[in-house]
Amino acid sequence: MNIEKYEDLEKYLEDWVNFHGEGTYDFNGALHLLSAILKNRKKNSIESDFDELRDFFNEDELYILKLMFQKLSLEG
Repeated sequence: MNIEKYEDLEKYLEDWVNFHGEGTYDFNGALHLLSAILKNRKKNSIESDFDELRDFFNEDELYILKLMFQKLSLEG
């Protein structure tokens, strides 16, 4: 994998299915990628970076985030 531009990384992540290329979707692997992004945000952001967060995501993305938060709150 040779990624030199932001757009290439974004496209790679949008099309990502698993670390092996073809086959079934690796939900656990996707959660590890999300976890890495959250750790990155913790190290590199300040609270005001989140002020415009809601306007950033489209309705489909917000739906997925809401599902995740619902499961997190129900599971513990």
